[in-house]
Amino acid sequence: MNCPKCNTEMKSGYLQSSCEIAWSPEKRGAVRRFTADTVDFSVSLISGTNIAANHCPSCKLIVALYTEHDVI
Repeated sequence: MNCPKCNTEMKSGYLQSSCEIAWSPEKRGAVRRFTADTVDFSVSLISGTNIAANHCPSCKLIVALYTEHDVI
């Protein structure tokens, strides 16, 4: 996949965390209040959260494509 920002070839990999990952339209603090716009990604107690993503080493952009399976 080429980077949508600079057209450099992106590296495939995963966004990983030992806890949940969420996308929100607003910056949140330690106490997270989820809204209908929040995308909360699934987490496994054994493997953590792993979302397939591509990383551009040139402009530092990460593009993650997720499915309904990845979202809680």
